[in-house]
Amino acid sequence: MFDSTRTSQTSRAIVAATALALATPAAAAPPVKEAERHAEAGRWEDAVESIEIAVDRRPNNETLRDLLAEYEEEAAMARAKRALECLEQGKYREAGRHASKAMSFDPAAPGVRGAQDEADEA
Repeated sequence: MFDSTRTSQTSRAIVAATALALATPAAAAPPVKEAERHAEAGRWEDAVESIEIAVDRRPNNETLRDLLAEYEEEAAMARAKRALECLEQGKYREAGRHASKAMSFDPAAPGVRGAQDEADEA
């Protein structure tokens, strides 16, 4: 199902990353640009890894930290979705691994707790 709200939030995150990359000192800019490329391609876990580098370099930058939280939420929801797909295919162990990884990114993200519960019951 297409979620226009989620797409709009993702678009805002990418715009924020671009603006941030332009306003961020050179040390943090490359990871931000890399994170943006990953996000545009839907590679949320790679986006998380890249933006974590920028946050490590500029830990007091609230915009970077907000962007990290958004990417973590997206990564969690993608893993939760994959967990549910695995459950439908009868791949229970794999579903459990995906659900656990989703929880590690953001247990409060939409659908994550439910995916974990379903995987635990399987």
